[in-house]
Amino acid sequence: MANNLSTKFVTSFSELYIREGRMTNGEEIAPATWFSATGTNVTAKQIIISVASDDFATVGRVQFVIQGAGLVSDAVVVETKATGTPSTATAFHTALGTAMVASPHVASATSDATSTTIVLEATAEDANVIFDEAFGIVATSTIAVPVAYSSGADTARIIPNVMEIGTLSNEATIIETPAFGDAFKGKLRGQLDGGQLDAQLYWAPRDSVHLAMREAATNGTPCSFGIKWKSDVSGTAEEYVVFNGFLSSFGIDTTFDDVAKASSTMIVDGQLYFASGA
Repeated sequence: MANNLSTKFVTSFSELYIREGRMTNGEEIAPATWFSATGTNVTAKQIIISVASDDFATVGRVQFVIQGAGLVSDAVVVETKATGTPSTATAFHTALGTAMVASPHVASATSDATSTTIVLEATAEDANVIFDEAFGIVATSTIAVPVAYSSGADTARIIPNVMEIGTLSNEATIIETPAFGDAFKGKLRGQLDGGQLDAQLYWAPRDSVHLAMREAATNGTPCSFGIKWKSDVSGTAEEYVVFNGFLSSFGIDTTFDDVAKASSTMIVDGQLYFASGA
């Protein structure tokens, strides 16, 4: 029977995750639940958007983009008309708040005559709202972050800018039992060793997850790690592996005239927990 390539998993669609702290007993039984942990003391990011216009009554539009690591970028558009709403600054910000809440990355939005304050979903993590473009009206945008995102102590966070993930394997210790008079050595299977996982990253020195990895390697913080293997970009089928461990190294490669890279080594402490998605 010919192999069906549609059942194969494409590693370029895979994702690597890290979380401070070890897995719970429940997560060892159901490894897929490890990826959905939102953490304790999570603070969602709040963003204030101020838009000033010389004439909201003219036909035009203002576009923002919500983007972040591991998110599908979402464009938010507010249109103005020559007649009808939004024809005033107050109406414009009301429409902006309504458009923002329609995004799956936004939990809530409040507006007044001069600004709109949005609260991102916790799953949006440390995403940003980018002022993208304006047509037909004179518009400027200022974005402030009064409350920064806080992931909490036990949030599974995707590691961005992964260039390459190494090999995971269970390898057993082999015990030799030679005996006089036997033609061949006897051997026994000893304990399994999960080994280590090496990952190469395009280093982003201001990224919160890359900084957390560097600190975890420095401080010896116990962590848990996970990989999602996907068959396509939408994650139609997924396979998981999760394991406890720690970062034994985090090195930065600054080769001349090249992209800065970081290499990290994740030591497996104990068992590898595999599971299949829906």
